Amino acid sequence: MSHNSHAALSILLLLIPLVFLQSCENNGVEGDAQTYTVGGTVSGLVGSGLVLQNNGADDLSISANGPFTFPAGLPDGAVYDVTVKTQPTDQLATVSNGSGTISGADITNVAAVCYTPQTISGSISENTTLSAGGYFLEGNAIIEDGVTLTIDPGAILMFKENAGLDVLGSLTAVGTSQNPIVFTGEQQVRGYWRGIQFHNSNSPLNRLEYVTVEYGGGYDYAYGEPANVALTSSGYPVRASITHCTLRKSGGYGFFLSDKAIVPDFSLNTVTTSTSGAGFVYEESAGNLDNTTTYVGNDKDVVFVQGGYGLVTDQTWPCIDVDYLIDDIVYANAQRLTIAAGARLVFMQDAGVNIYEYGELTAVGTSQNPIVFTGEQQVRGYWRGIQFHNSNSADNRLEYVTVEYGGGYDYAYGEPANVALTSSGYPVRASIAHSSIQHSQGYGICVSVHGIVNDDIQSSNTFGDNVFGDYYHEPPP
Repeated sequence: MSHNSHAALSILLLLIPLVFLQSCENNGVEGDAQTYTVGGTVSGLVGSGLVLQNNGADDLSISANGPFTFPAGLPDGAVYDVTVKTQPTDQLATVSNGSGTISGADITNVAAVCYTPQTISGSISENTTLSAGGYFLEGNAIIEDGVTLTIDPGAILMFKENAGLDVLGSLTAVGTSQNPIVFTGEQQVRGYWRGIQFHNSNSPLNRLEYVTVEYGGGYDYAYGEPANVALTSSGYPVRASITHCTLRKSGGYGFFLSDKAIVPDFSLNTVTTSTSGAGFVYEESAGNLDNTTTYVGNDKDVVFVQGGYGLVTDQTWPCIDVDYLIDDIVYANAQRLTIAAGARLVFMQDAGVNIYEYGELTAVGTSQNPIVFTGEQQVRGYWRGIQFHNSNSADNRLEYVTVEYGGGYDYAYGEPANVALTSSGYPVRASIAHSSIQHSQGYGICVSVHGIVNDDIQSSNTFGDNVFGDYYHEPPP
């Protein structure tokens, strides 16, 4: 064997252990990745039936007080979320320090505390305070007129099947970010209990703050829709502030606001995982909503708007993170309706917007945040369109707006159109610019002989797919 061959063989023999060692090291990293456990302590348990779960799975039955650990480990950086899957028999269990992110160590500080609750039922006929702890509610508890129920941070109210809480007097439930108040069902089933109903109660003490309401929405109120929180009315004002709340897992809507609802503060809420949608409002109560609340994650990501009743006061509909789904006609006879930039209004079949006489519509978007008026189905003529009738307001403005799939109604004083300026002999006015007018079963824009519009209405807008034509201005007789 030559000298060169001996040298090559020697180098090869030296490399083989290094390759083998590197292979073993790589296999060790991939096959034995470090995991960490999630656990804590259970206290106050006197019965059986408690089941905890982590991240919606990994069920763990607990039969005694003391430490617990979920069997499945989690890698570094994974999230954990410990919740009560099944309540213990005749007790309430709550979890604190239950969610977070694994950061290179086992989690040992989750606390599951069990309470033996007090039972509440029937009428609450004197001022009452519920301190931190657990409460069972049976049947339909009623806070009588003139009576205030105050609920302290850390209280948990668990409702039996078909139970509920009706507020005729006042309800003040103010928790904290670290110690919220919880209204929940005995079973974690959407629609298991009725929900909280404020009925004809105009009390300024009605306040929900840092409150979770879940698994309600199981009752169709005489004056409202099923919801976790409902402000209902038989013709009288009803009032409540709702802030920093979580409304979730309703068998109906997250919230219901009647046309008489007054909500001084509706902000920083999370409305999610409900069956019918985030909320049900009227054209008069949609202005109570706020764009700091999130409305997504429901089976139907909409806020349903019931039209047909007419505005009573000026309203501004904010831009929210879901569509307004509108049934019937939104009327303004002597009120201003303002639509915020970025809002989406989706109209059910034959619905529309009518601005009459002293009413006004101001819908001013931006190039980055246009406003959309569209049909629930993308079919020409699916909804009526926007009608200005005898309204001579300079505040009738559509800018950076898309109007589409309208033109489905033959107006008494005008032709079908996405946007119609109609008149029974009086001036009617609107400015329309930087907008897209498209997919109409009639005209894109139709203007009465008495109509007053901006000079550049045809050149400053984009038109397309309008059956009768893009623009028509009735000539003088």
